[in-house]
Amino acid sequence: MAWGFVERVPGAYRVTRIGEIAGGSGLDLLLLKTARERIASTGDTCRPEDVAAWVVEDFFAEQSKRDRWSRAVAAWIHEVSEKEIPLPERYRGDFERGLEDLAALAGVYGEIAQALGKKDVAQACARARASIAYGVSWELAPLVALRIPQLGRARCRYLYAERGIRTLDDLADADPRTITGPGVSLALATSWVGRAKEIRAARRKTQIAEQGGQRDAVDDFLASFEVDRMLVTTQGI
Repeated sequence: MAWGFVERVPGAYRVTRIGEIAGGSGLDLLLLKTARERIASTGDTCRPEDVAAWVVEDFFAEQSKRDRWSRAVAAWIHEVSEKEIPLPERYRGDFERGLEDLAALAGVYGEIAQALGKKDVAQACARARASIAYGVSWELAPLVALRIPQLGRARCRYLYAERGIRTLDDLADADPRTITGPGVSLALATSWVGRAKEIRAARRKTQIAEQGGQRDAVDDFLASFEVDRMLVTTQGI
């Protein structure tokens, strides 16, 4: 009970919401205990960068490995070029798998925060999850998560900062001629806008299908366009 996974009820014990999260995560229970304690002891708000630092610190037991990953993840989420980030592991594939694990852990932190009634912390966890998954500041997530060909994080930053494109609707409604620039030809901009229109149209059909009780509609949508499931639900993509 001290770990917060079960609670006493008259004549028995029952699993708490956090216990359900822990059981369904497949993660080490001690790690989940640490996560619950960390979130319970934090204030009502925090930054996505704070959550990213937490998950690295909690996930890696070895201090030298923790230090390497802390530096790499901090650079990654601040959009440093991949070529300039010292890999914390020997192979890039190991780095990418580690990022997947850390992003998933940030998502679990968000679930725990929700269970503890800390909505703003849960939002920070969702944003941290997006930052770690895509190597961007959280505000770029709605664009990067669309996974449109040739629209990587550097070009998403260009669209966001230089052309005011921040959401799927912004991109779908854009005149391709107004978003061209260095490294962005009219043909490329046109392809992005066209793809965004396709995704938006499919999203609308998905919403209608869901309202009609067709629960597999979201899965079909995600499979067709490879957008991120969590960001579809949390970022309004």
